[in-house]
Amino acid sequence: MSTEKFTVAYDGPALRDGSMDVRDLAPALLAVGRLCEEANRVVNEDKAKVAVRVVANFEEGSFEINLSLAQDLIENAKTFFNKDELATAKQILYWLGFITGTATLPGLFKLLKRLKGRQPKKMTWLEDGNVQFVVAEGEIFKVPAAVAKLAQDQGTRQAAVDILSPLSQGRIDEFQTRIDGKTENAITASEVDWFIPPEPSRKDRKKLDEYTHEQHFNISMVTFKEGNKWRVSDGQHELNVTVADREFMANVQANRQRFGKDDYMRVMLKTTTWQEPDGKIRTEYEIVEVLEYFKAQPRPIQLDLLDDQP
Repeated sequence: MSTEKFTVAYDGPALRDGSMDVRDLAPALLAVGRLCEEANRVVNEDKAKVAVRVVANFEEGSFEINLSLAQDLIENAKTFFNKDELATAKQILYWLGFITGTATLPGLFKLLKRLKGRQPKKMTWLEDGNVQFVVAEGEIFKVPAAVAKLAQDQGTRQAAVDILSPLSQGRIDEFQTRIDGKTENAITASEVDWFIPPEPSRKDRKKLDEYTHEQHFNISMVTFKEGNKWRVSDGQHELNVTVADREFMANVQANRQRFGKDDYMRVMLKTTTWQEPDGKIRTEYEIVEVLEYFKAQPRPIQLDLLDDQP
């Protein structure tokens, strides 16, 4: 088994006492696990499995979480594959940017931060095992080939965005990866939009189904960059949705629409299911109209009081 420790942290005024709302923490920690699983899928396919575990205490001041990534061969792969053919837990964490390696090339988080939401004009796969990015005139840099693959994988990119979801609430300012107490990556709330993956091309996709229905959602994450997706919850599932209601978005951009924790809205939701050229099924969600928006109201606790007191 290959095991490697790493550290992530959140920082902001809401965390100064060393505590963090479990509603912010739980989805973010699950996203860390999912990011490592998606990265393992990209580089190792179905030859190995990984699991992320919390291994140490939480630090005060900011909210620092010490974790470990454990990897092992899948049972039916042990006969056919040599462990030397697999990317180890340490290599996966290096390519994601959670730990440093012997090379100085950027991992996934540094790459996405450097791109700033831009698409490279050209990518060249080099003989030395790296990929050269040409982003703009005079802006050329290299990353490991595995990092380039992770940057192009929708599942990996979405998990990276979900790790940053606590930054959208206005109470947490920064996400960090740390190595021996030193910050390796720092992403602020204003930079979250850079990490949202672009929509996959619809060329050669086959539409399987489309329908529109009324739905109620809580808002989990808001983005103010046009074209980027919001995250909403129906109480059981989290969805990434495009908000296509122009009047509602105009009110958002003009600060006429304010948001609070546990607010919810009644919407008309369009659900479209596609089959990608590689055979995979993908479902997209679009809020075509916001019918009503409801501010969360505190609910008093109902106490059963006895008429006769002892």
